[in-house]
Amino acid sequence: MRSPDDSCDSICRVVRSTYTRHADEYVRGTSSYSSFPGLEDEVRGFLAAAPSGRVLDLGAGSGRDSRLAVEAGRRVLSCDASIGILRSRFADRAGSPVCGDALRIPFRSGSFSALIASGVLLHLPRRCCQPALEEIRRVLTPDGRAFVSMKLGRGEGWRTTPRFPHPRWFTYYQVAEFGEMCERAGLLVSATLSGDREDWFTVTLVQR
Repeated sequence: MRSPDDSCDSICRVVRSTYTRHADEYVRGTSSYSSFPGLEDEVRGFLAAAPSGRVLDLGAGSGRDSRLAVEAGRRVLSCDASIGILRSRFADRAGSPVCGDALRIPFRSGSFSALIASGVLLHLPRRCCQPALEEIRRVLTPDGRAFVSMKLGRGEGWRTTPRFPHPRWFTYYQVAEFGEMCERAGLLVSATLSGDREDWFTVTLVQR
């Protein structure tokens, strides 16, 4: 039986608190694509192929992907669970900021034709990821698409990274495993990319 501190909400609360306490540091370290080889081209390609309409940047962080979407002429809403992250970005007008998380996306069903979740769902315990994918499916239009980046590997737990040395929860997936989870949530993988970012992979998802 899980302890109360092992619940999805408890883990997400700690991750959110970490981002809030170190918001300025995180925003400074992730606001450029220079540390993420190939990601800019991947996001551009996704936006070019996505149907016209509103874009949701889920777990928007520094706003890097929101800015790119605005530059591409899209109407963007930036959603992040950390109010500290949103405040740190106050001067950044790219994407209307909304506080919310992946398990309870604060928008009506069918609100977005495109959704970006870059390095977000990997912070959820494995058992919580499918409900988040179901939320993504819910807020997409019937022809909508989602761009999701995840960590390749096995296992899950609290980790630190050289770029951001504060404990966060990471869940690692094999590509096929993640694709099967997406299918159970009502989403199909239409494209998979493994770029030059070490253990990252990205998928484009469409409604089943």
